[in-house]
Amino acid sequence: MESDRYATTDLSLSAFLQVLGHEIVDVLSEGGRGIFVFADSPELRRDILRWANDGPVSIRARAFVTGIRDLKGLVGV
Repeated sequence: MESDRYATTDLSLSAFLQVLGHEIVDVLSEGGRGIFVFADSPELRRDILRWANDGPVSIRARAFVTGIRDLKGLVGV
């Protein structure tokens, strides 16, 4: 994977990042699991840490749930 990319198989994290405005640049499939690829940036890393540390954040709940549903559809889960 290129160093200017961040990839994760975490569906919830991916939906969270997408709702915050980070664009998914690629979706790969490996062994039936989706790999969601984002362009790496300091803002992306900040938001990943907010997720990991359960930091305070304001997102639209319905957008988050819809994001999870949409991402599942992209990988056929």
